[in-house]
Amino acid sequence: MGRSKRQRLEFRFYEIPQNEHVLALLGDSWRRAYGHDTSYLHFHNLMEIGVCHEGQGVLTLDKRGCPYTGGMISVIPANFPHHTQSDRTDFWEYLYLDPGQILRELYPNSTKLQEEKLALINRRALLLDPTEGAALAGAAREIIREMQGKDPYYRDVVRDLVKIFLLRLLRLNEELGVELGPEPVSRPQIQPALAYIQEHFRSEIHIETLARQCGLSEPHFRRVFREYVNMSPVDYLNSVRIREACRMMDRRDCPMDLVAGECGFSSVSSFTRNFKKVLGTTPYQWKLQRSKYGSRLRDYSITLLRGWEET
Repeated sequence: MGRSKRQRLEFRFYEIPQNEHVLALLGDSWRRAYGHDTSYLHFHNLMEIGVCHEGQGVLTLDKRGCPYTGGMISVIPANFPHHTQSDRTDFWEYLYLDPGQILRELYPNSTKLQEEKLALINRRALLLDPTEGAALAGAAREIIREMQGKDPYYRDVVRDLVKIFLLRLLRLNEELGVELGPEPVSRPQIQPALAYIQEHFRSEIHIETLARQCGLSEPHFRRVFREYVNMSPVDYLNSVRIREACRMMDRRDCPMDLVAGECGFSSVSSFTRNFKKVLGTTPYQWKLQRSKYGSRLRDYSITLLRGWEET
């Protein structure tokens, strides 16, 4: 018997805008029929909070098909396979956030607590009706209102609302843990490597280490990674580092050797070589023409990592 065909997954890379605490995808552009352009699951690098204002369909969470209707809220951890399918126009709005960053603010003196709480937050994906999800939906809708209005101090308000949301999520997952136990999921084989890169990209990373995180041999890991992400582990690692370098250079005027070192490159020449491979220009030229090459970075994200744009 021949080997079964590996299920296709799509990786979508999102970035939280500078000085914001969430990426908010809001408004009428998210009134659409979902799932007709693709039929396969996808996952992304940030937690997704979805608020369904109207419509009905099926949200697939790993292998579970979960019917949804207006008023429901979804909470999907990073690197969790999912897919939305609707037969007519639905209206969702989405928030993307990095729970690890918020937990570092909540528990600044305990790495152990940060790790324990992050594991609990990532324990399961949720689709909640208006009653059981009332507390989470209330915080999410408050965040949406703040991001829409952008009144004075909205960033501070959103930061605190995100903390409230995550604390309520921790409480709910603890309650569900007692009742249901851990939810079995078939995460992508490369999920541990994605998480490791996100946490350690500033340090030297060997492919052997990433393969070991996934329990795979190095050759097998390279093949599986490319199947899932459509790029090699090294190219993905460098894309994460280049994004961080662009954020650093956009925030402040840093010497190139400092940027290179803080983003995980062994030398300025290695940094420049990889920067040019990703963006087609040198870091120095990028700094001179940020608007032009900033858009190229977004194109790169969409082309290779297939993140969504508002359309």
